[in-house]
Amino acid sequence: MTFKEQLIITIVDKAAIGALVLIVAFGLNRVLERFKADRARENDRERVREQKQLDYIERQLSEFYYPIYIRLHIDGATWRRILDREHGNDDLRSKVGTAIETDVLLPNHEAIVAIIQSKIHLAEEDAVGFEAMLDYVRHVAVYRAMRGAGCFDRDPIALGEPSPKKFLPIIERTTYRLQQQDDLLLDPALKSAEPVNSLEMNGSEGVRCKRCHKRMDTTWTSCPYCRERQADTPIPKRRSIEPTPTDERVL
Repeated sequence: MTFKEQLIITIVDKAAIGALVLIVAFGLNRVLERFKADRARENDRERVREQKQLDYIERQLSEFYYPIYIRLHIDGATWRRILDREHGNDDLRSKVGTAIETDVLLPNHEAIVAIIQSKIHLAEEDAVGFEAMLDYVRHVAVYRAMRGAGCFDRDPIALGEPSPKKFLPIIERTTYRLQQQDDLLLDPALKSAEPVNSLEMNGSEGVRCKRCHKRMDTTWTSCPYCRERQADTPIPKRRSIEPTPTDERVL
């Protein structure tokens, strides 16, 4: 074989290798670009999902849970003044108590019922919470009917319709849990921080996540920090915040 033939073979061989490298590089680049595009689409879908979840939670809080939460506390704050009409011989206290019931408490009750009726689609799926809402609606209906019928010396508890004591704790606990989820969606860095747990608010027993070992409320079905299914290890009872003293006859 002559030198010229060897040179040609060498050139062809190198060209073939170069072409093969180019083809492989082109194919790998296409695969990589496709992978990047798929990842970008998945990231976009995840951002859209998180944004929709954030928007929904913020609607739950701003349109349903926080309005009910603050109005229930207004009930507790004003009810003690209404009791003044039944204690002592102070005519002024009696008149103020009656005015507060007519102008503040009853409208506040009716506003809560209106929120429940118009925004119930924003409520969490909670059978116990829904039952408490129905009990509250029934209590307010009886309360309004008694006053409309001219019965001012007795309260709904006399007809077996006291205000549900569990309603405020349920609303308080759910509001706190949704606010935690909202904070996590707004700032994912909070996932690595030890949370101020809702156990400090309601004093209930809790569980600790099996994966991240964060404290969770017993009502949570999964950990809001790492998405792990709720663990079963109980946590010692924490300090609770006592609810505002109320009288169950009206509230």
